[in-house]
Amino acid sequence: MEGFKQLKNDINKKITIYMISSSFDDKDVKRSQEYAEVTDYIIKPIKRSNLISVLEDIGS
Repeated sequence: MEGFKQLKNDINKKITIYMISSSFDDKDVKRSQEYAEVTDYIIKPIKRSNLISVLEDIGS
């Protein structure tokens, strides 16, 4: 995320970021919420319903 923050000013379009992690620790989830660019935090293994939701969000 730090690298993205440095590049963010050079990017002229909206970027959608989904964090995917095997960690379900509240600290990790809260840390991901500190970044306005992170749309959602998804815990592995990715369920079909999660994937469909992401694709629907991207398509709209």
